Amino acid sequence: MTAYAQAYAATARQALTERGLELDVEAIRTPDFEPRTQPWDALVDELHSIAREETPLPATGQAPDWSTGSPADAVRAAGRTYTARAEEE
Repeated sequence: MTAYAQAYAATARQALTERGLELDVEAIRTPDFEPRTQPWDALVDELHSIAREETPLPATGQAPDWSTGSPADAVRAAGRTYTARAEEE
């Protein structure tokens, strides 16, 4: 599992804990899942929104900033290009 997926699951788990629920959370990506055609639980939808908004992005270490258009725009504005990130490794 990638670091982002682990952080995403941890953010969702924290949101559940804040609601008094102790549940395990696993972030999985299913390319064939179509939320418009398959059942989507309201709690799952809320957790997804929270995790998507609050989980730090690997490129910046901060939650996504949508104020400039997209998180990718914020990464570029921070000078965190792919080349810069690759040179750090």
